[in-house]
Amino acid sequence: MKNFITKTYKLILLLPITFSGITMADVALEEITITAERRSESAQDVPISMTVMNGAKLQDLNMRGSGELGTQVPNLRTYNDSGENSSVQIVIRGVYSSGQTYMAGPSSSLYSDDLLLDSYISHGLAFFDVDQVEVLRGPQGTLFGRNSTAGAVQLVSKRPGDELEGYAELTYGNNNKTRLEGAVGGPVSDKVGVRISGFYDRQDGWLENIHNGEDIYDYDTYAIRAIVEYEPTENVDVLFKAQYGSLDQDPLLFQSTIPSPHAYSGMGIAEALLNNPGPESGYSKANTDLSQSDLDNSVEDTQLNLTLNWGLSGMALTSVTGYSDVGFSFINDADSSGAPIFHQYNAVDYEGFIQELRLTSETDSPLQWIVGGFYMDADMSSRVTDDLTGLYVLYGYDYPGTGFGDMDLIDHNSKSSAIFLQTNYSWTDKLKTTHGIRYSRDKLERVRTAGDFTTFPRTSNLSFLDYSAHEDGGSEVFVSDYRDDATTKEITWRLSADYAVTEDMLLYSSVSKGFKAGLLGFIYNSVEEEYVFVEPETVIAYEAGFKTQWLDNRMQLNAAAFYYDYSDYQTYTQIETDFMFTRSDINIPEVSFTGIEVELVAQATENLMVSFGLGMVDAKIEKYAPNAVDDLTGNKTPRTPDLDFNGLIRYDIPLAKGILSPQIDFNYVGDYYSQIENVQKIGDYWKANLRVNYQPYESGLKLSLFVQNVGDKKEIQQVYNANDAYGLGTDLTTFDPPRTYGVTARYDF
Repeated sequence: MKNFITKTYKLILLLPITFSGITMADVALEEITITAERRSESAQDVPISMTVMNGAKLQDLNMRGSGELGTQVPNLRTYNDSGENSSVQIVIRGVYSSGQTYMAGPSSSLYSDDLLLDSYISHGLAFFDVDQVEVLRGPQGTLFGRNSTAGAVQLVSKRPGDELEGYAELTYGNNNKTRLEGAVGGPVSDKVGVRISGFYDRQDGWLENIHNGEDIYDYDTYAIRAIVEYEPTENVDVLFKAQYGSLDQDPLLFQSTIPSPHAYSGMGIAEALLNNPGPESGYSKANTDLSQSDLDNSVEDTQLNLTLNWGLSGMALTSVTGYSDVGFSFINDADSSGAPIFHQYNAVDYEGFIQELRLTSETDSPLQWIVGGFYMDADMSSRVTDDLTGLYVLYGYDYPGTGFGDMDLIDHNSKSSAIFLQTNYSWTDKLKTTHGIRYSRDKLERVRTAGDFTTFPRTSNLSFLDYSAHEDGGSEVFVSDYRDDATTKEITWRLSADYAVTEDMLLYSSVSKGFKAGLLGFIYNSVEEEYVFVEPETVIAYEAGFKTQWLDNRMQLNAAAFYYDYSDYQTYTQIETDFMFTRSDINIPEVSFTGIEVELVAQATENLMVSFGLGMVDAKIEKYAPNAVDDLTGNKTPRTPDLDFNGLIRYDIPLAKGILSPQIDFNYVGDYYSQIENVQKIGDYWKANLRVNYQPYESGLKLSLFVQNVGDKKEIQQVYNANDAYGLGTDLTTFDPPRTYGVTARYDF
């Protein structure tokens, strides 16, 4: 590993020298304009560590959703715990949002055209008709303040524009993958523009279920978006967006890395049902008694945005009004066998409303400012049901026609409000300082209806979903209402300074405070004998970096170093309850994160383009919870790779009638632990994708051949309760999908 790091640093240091002798025509890199500080600015002028990818680069990378961002963004990882395209958890600089409730605001916030998507069940965002994606690293404690202790991701959709334009795209690949995508937009009058876009994507399953011979892991998803832009005067711009998406797929089936025999072998369940073919088949086979029609991982997502920009005298007023409605349903097998030992069901309905107002200065004064307010009101209802019939049998109870399980209902409301102010002052034409402050107030309320374990009539694998069946099952249903609430308040801030050494070199440093609201713990902690309230977490973050342009902006080299000092870091740990092993939310008193990221983009020659990214994080628990059963001081935080590296190399070959562009992109993920106990280390793998584009001259046509995951690596992404998941003698493991390949035809007009 040390040799790899040393070689990488040498490569980065030598690149400016290597490219310095290039002689070629004007092939400067395109200037990227972003809104990271709620103003339109060049990305190279903003003193924040960030990665920005435009729509063209997303297409070249065959990147179709937020769950794939980690392959080309340093110090960013994504984890899909329930399905390949849903409930994505974004981890920036190793800071993982691990609260055991869908209402735990993520540490890495996701915005869709300024609409905050506050629950991670909506973070599996599809990329279609995208203008650009902006990844901001570090606490966004002032302008993107809602729980953004790790960073923020902003997706910007394409607007109607001044001319009629659009595209149509068709992809076909293995496992009958079929994707249709298109958009059309432009002015419909001198004051109104409209853009309509959408996609449909499906694929057959690739994992064989030996229980019934079915292939699972199929998916069927689509989305449509309409954007209307209205400019009644030259000073007023109104943008309305309506978007609806639907995803219907099989969940990422929990598999066990522990080969047969199963822990319950010889205890009365047929051995064929307990056979675990996963390890010996390279995880291309599994064993579950749930049929494909039983399995479920579906999401429906509605987004509505109304954005007003009003130019006033020396300032601009911006209003963002947004509404999101997300429904999520999940049915999975959690025991890695063909026996009905443990089935899970979870359904979530989320509705959220946001309103933000910003007043921004627009003068030539050295003092610039932004002042504003934010409000969010969100409701979530969650239903959790477990079928544990197999355990009921193992402990000697009557089996025929009788099931055993439990049920749980949660109604949750979250209100968040804030006011903020940020100022910039240009002391000279080279030196500028930034000063920001935000006051936040978060109020949580919850009513939880918990049912005891009961028996019920079991006529199918899904009988446990019927609440009335539990009540009529012949055993007493103990139901209790548990009400709790909490209010948290905090002041966060940011101070930074940047110095333009030359037009092509910016130095910057910053110190900031980030805040994540407290949460109402999901799991009943039998140690504390209560549903634990998890205190707010705070972080003091220090960062320094540089942004540079070389060779008449044919190369950009940016780097940043950071140190985080966390207090009351929110995470979870494994505890033992009266019935099974499970997890409980906790606060860790002191955690530190130290790291760097380096990014290089270069038009090395007129035909050769390269980009590389390097991220490193050292995360350490400095002081663990004093009343914990085990002292985990010194452990690493979960899901925090120590190193990641990515790259893209593309070469354009001029031909008689067009341009042929072969490319390779790749990424490396270093070691990390799946859980805070640091039991099992995973990671340490390379992945690569290949793509060849052909584009005829003077034509809007583009043809592409692609191979994703060339090495067909099914790498482990997460292991829950290694070697003893829920007391079942297995682990719960999720894997990457296998190799995919296909062809894409696209026509732009």
